[in-house]
Amino acid sequence: MYSKYCLLLGTEKNRFRALVATARATNMKIAIMAPSGYVNGNRYADLVIDGNPENIEQALAAVQTFAEREGMQPGAVVPLTEMTIAPGARIAQYYNLNYLSEKALTLTRNKFEMRKAAHAGGLNVPKFARFNHLEQLATLAEDFPFPAVVKPTNAGGSEGVTYVASKDDLASAFANLRRVTENYGSEFGMADNDYQIEQFVDARIELSVEVLNTKTGRRVLAVTDKELTPLPHFVEIGHSLPSIESDNEALKQAALKACEVLDVEHGIAHVEFMIDHSGKIYLLELNARTPGGGIPEIFEKIAGVNMLELHSRSYLYDEVKVPAYHMSGLAAIGFMKAKQGTIERIKLPAQHELPKEAFGLQLWTSEGARVNPLYSNAELEGYVEFFWPDYELNGKPKEYLMLTQQLTEQIFEVVES
Repeated sequence: MYSKYCLLLGTEKNRFRALVATARATNMKIAIMAPSGYVNGNRYADLVIDGNPENIEQALAAVQTFAEREGMQPGAVVPLTEMTIAPGARIAQYYNLNYLSEKALTLTRNKFEMRKAAHAGGLNVPKFARFNHLEQLATLAEDFPFPAVVKPTNAGGSEGVTYVASKDDLASAFANLRRVTENYGSEFGMADNDYQIEQFVDARIELSVEVLNTKTGRRVLAVTDKELTPLPHFVEIGHSLPSIESDNEALKQAALKACEVLDVEHGIAHVEFMIDHSGKIYLLELNARTPGGGIPEIFEKIAGVNMLELHSRSYLYDEVKVPAYHMSGLAAIGFMKAKQGTIERIKLPAQHELPKEAFGLQLWTSEGARVNPLYSNAELEGYVEFFWPDYELNGKPKEYLMLTQQLTEQIFEVVES
């Protein structure tokens, strides 16, 4: 008889709090997966499985090998990131565990299928079309409104998402897509030439709605405001809670409907929207996993509720009770982007030297590292978390972005090259 464990996939992508969160939700041991995870491995998890959590067949093979060696099998699988959803599904199917339905997997992992289903379900979406190569894109462009946006259908983290001002920019935009996706087959076991073009929406605001999905119902947990880089890319450089649209009932109902249409019945869904200057709400995409970008952490700071625990509970149990909470003040996270060049020195401030509102700082780089142009969140240098307990929200906050920029300039000494 095999003993059981709860397998978390994607904890290395800044979802560290998921370990303690899931330990509160189950008596099973908590396992994570990482390549060569037994070497200098994570000591906060009960078990570490040597494997690639982002490759479908490799992840399943790693779990099977671990079962043969240790006599243990997963009793639950919880995906935390975009690229671990499909591998988690393969493991859950093999061991007959609670997981997202086949319909949800198909519709949420492919942006084209997602848009088709959302549109058919009555949700507003930007005009869209699918393509595989540059010649096909050029043909589509003959009858497509510009400006437009191109993106991979299966990526996350703003990878490859590019603004296209006119037909003249199609070749350079396509080259950016190929640069991002050329290794998708070997790394993730997915198509490396599946793309989408969509209408550019001149948005008044871009935001996300975090929805808890369970077998017994759905609930909006939060609405999060976003800050993005200037065009031509769409990298998120800031998140803040609560949103100036927190009382927008039409927006929250659209998020709940999107989860229903796409058949999401487990986990937190990170549902992304734009609202244009006339107030029209556009669904951009639904990610059937926990939000990234520090949103769970700032939600916990301002609400006192661990979103990652709710996410894990929804895979463990049919019904999940959400503690009562109230958001007051402002919680925010700003992402650091140093100027291009080589990092010569990192000058970390002492805790007492940080702004009093800063409660956390993460660095993703080191001295001697190259600072590259900002195409996706992979090119960011770290982040700073902030909390103002008495903040009065009168429009989108900007203070945390200015403080993040000041700290970035103080911390990183960069030699241009």
